Amino acid sequence: MTSYIFIFDDIERCDCSLNEILGFINGLVEHEGVKVILVANEKEIQIKEEIDRKELQYLVALNEEIEYPNVEDIWRDENRKVPLTAEELERRRKILFPKNLVDDEFKKIREKLIGITLRFQPDAKPICSEMIRTSPISDEIKETLLKNLDSYYATMQNMNHLNLRTFQFFLSKLNNIISSLSSLTIPFEYAEAVEYKIVSDCFSSAVDFKANVQPPEDRIARITFELLQEKRSKAIKQYIETGELKIEKLQEEINRFIDENVIDLIPADDPYKMLQKEYYLHSQSWCEERITEILDNLKGNVYPTIAYGEVLRPLLILESMGFDKRSLDDAKQLMIANIEKADHPQAPNDHLVVFEDIPDRVL
Repeated sequence: MTSYIFIFDDIERCDCSLNEILGFINGLVEHEGVKVILVANEKEIQIKEEIDRKELQYLVALNEEIEYPNVEDIWRDENRKVPLTAEELERRRKILFPKNLVDDEFKKIREKLIGITLRFQPDAKPICSEMIRTSPISDEIKETLLKNLDSYYATMQNMNHLNLRTFQFFLSKLNNIISSLSSLTIPFEYAEAVEYKIVSDCFSSAVDFKANVQPPEDRIARITFELLQEKRSKAIKQYIETGELKIEKLQEEINRFIDENVIDLIPADDPYKMLQKEYYLHSQSWCEERITEILDNLKGNVYPTIAYGEVLRPLLILESMGFDKRSLDDAKQLMIANIEKADHPQAPNDHLVVFEDIPDRVL
C-alpha cells in the first residue's frame, strides 16, 4: 500500500458525513502509510455539513425543557399552545448550534489529518473573457457579455462561486436561448433591452442553480431575495434547471416585460423625453420642432398607449406657458384615434391627466 498515492477529488460532493470520510482517510494515512491527496472546496464542505445536520438540530431545538434567553414574551404558559413559527425555531437552533462550532470542528479535523494545504485559485476573469470570445454566440451578444464581465465576476466572487464550469454552463444555455429568439415576436425597438434581460436572467439563474443558492434565513433578507427571484424569467429558470425551454411561456414573459418597462425602454433622444427634460434650456423654435416630431410620432402610432400620460406632460407644461393650445388638442385627438384602433390598448400610466372631452369608453 505504501507504494500508492490515493487522490480523492471533489470531497464536497460526497454524500457521506465529513467524519466518516476523513476517518477512513486517516486510517489509510496512519495505519497503512499511504500518501493521500484531497481535492475539495473547503467552503462548500462546511456549508454542506451545516445543512446536513439541520434536521437533527431542529429536533433538539424543539425540546421545551431548554430555557432560551429573551423568550418571556413568546414562551409564557398561556402561549405554549401557539404554533411555533419558522423564524423562532431557527432562532433557537442558532443559539444551540452556532455556525462557528461547525467551522471549528472542521478546522480541528483538518489540522489533525492534513499536513500541507495548497490553495489554488484560477485567474477567472481572463479565462471567462476567452470563453466568451470563442463561444458560438453572436458578436452582438459577445459585446454585451464582455462589457458586463466585471459585474459577472463580482457576483460569482461574492457568492464564493468562481467556478469556470458554471460560466461555461451559462454560455451554453444562453446560446441555445438566443438561438430560439428568432421564433419569437419581439418589436425591433425593444430587441436590445429584451436581449439584455435574457442574458442577465440566464446568468443569475445559472449561478444560483450551480451554486445551490438557498433563500436567506433572515426574514427581511428573504423577502428581498424572493422579490429579485420574482422579477426573473420563470421560463429561463426552468430551462436552466430541467433543460426544457417553453417558447410560449418565454414569449408571454417578454411581452409582460415590455409592457411593464415600455416607458423606460423608449430612447432618451425621443422628442417627448428631450422636451420634457430640456424645454427650459432651449428657444421657443426648438421646442416647437420637438412638438412637431411628437405629433408625427403620434400619427405613426409610435408610442404605446401606456406612455400617453408621459407624452402629454411636456405639452401641458408648454401650453400653460403660452404655447399654441392647438398642439395639445391635436395630440389628444391623435391619441384617441390610436386607442380606438388598438385591439388591446393598455391603460395609460398614473401620470395621465384626464380630459373632459375624452369619451368614457376610451378611458
